[in-house]
Amino acid sequence: MERSHVPISKWLMALNLLCSSKKSLSANQIHRMIGVTYKTAWFMCHRIRLGMTPDHRAEAKLTGTVEVDETFVGPKGKRKTPVVALIQRQGLARVKVIASVTQKNLGAALGECVSREAVVNTDEHPGYKSPLKHWQGAANKSGRKMIKPSKAFRLPYLWATCLKIALHAASCRDLK
Repeated sequence: MERSHVPISKWLMALNLLCSSKKSLSANQIHRMIGVTYKTAWFMCHRIRLGMTPDHRAEAKLTGTVEVDETFVGPKGKRKTPVVALIQRQGLARVKVIASVTQKNLGAALGECVSREAVVNTDEHPGYKSPLKHWQGAANKSGRKMIKPSKAFRLPYLWATCLKIALHAASCRDLK
């Protein structure tokens, strides 16, 4: 909003529409509703969403028992985007888009989001073998035994969030 040629009233209308909608609005809808060009609406939506995104580096790391899983999300027939989810039992969840599912990238995601004192539970993916050496109570478990019934209901919503993040990352990658 700072040093923007778009009037503050348009910014506030866009902010109100994005915050009050049950699901997110597209830039095309914002463009029609507040009377700006599509390019301006796209810019405004991205700036507002960027401002709402939490900075995970500033937040406390996940502690206690943390479950980690990775998946690929994206449309059928196209290049899938790898995403890793880190869920603290009875607590927070973090979702990160990673370049590829390698030991280096999984270790970086774990190091950024998980405390060294945490107990990390993962599936038997070989990408976790080396990074888990740095955590105390690390354990590889088979995927079916890892999820408690209370967490099973959180995972579909978490992977839906992953899909949104991955599609956003893919659209940004295509624009470059």
